[in-house]
Amino acid sequence: MAIDIVHAAVLTRSDLVVHVLPILARFLCNSFDSLKNTSAISLSRLLSTFGNRRSAKSTRDANLALPFSKHAPAVLVAYVRSVTRPNNALAIATRRTLQMSVYTLCDAVIRSQDRGREGEGIGTPYGLGETGEAEQEIWADLWKQWAKQRYKGQG
Repeated sequence: MAIDIVHAAVLTRSDLVVHVLPILARFLCNSFDSLKNTSAISLSRLLSTFGNRRSAKSTRDANLALPFSKHAPAVLVAYVRSVTRPNNALAIATRRTLQMSVYTLCDAVIRSQDRGREGEGIGTPYGLGETGEAEQEIWADLWKQWAKQRYKGQG
């Protein structure tokens, strides 16, 4: 329910949302903790909205992709942690629901940073790997899968 309210605010008043992005990023990081598949659809839509260059329905069409790209690595690390959590990991169906929106966040991160290899060194300042090697393995796999699915302009 709260995710739907935030999504409505992003779509209608993205000009105001830009000023509270750090708080929203924290909210998004915490939203993975108790995520069920029904809420995952709403969260996926919201994450995709942040990853897009502009909010589609906004009358005050503020560009959210670049400002949010500063916070996207923290959200991606929270996603990876929720996948690797030993007692309460995200279900496979929930991961599939979130997959394209997570890739959209990867796109936003890459567009805003000049890095060599995809994903390398991006998650470390946000605590990636503090809870074990599984996080780093999932992180590497996330970026590998993202690289496979993105359009390369061939064919």
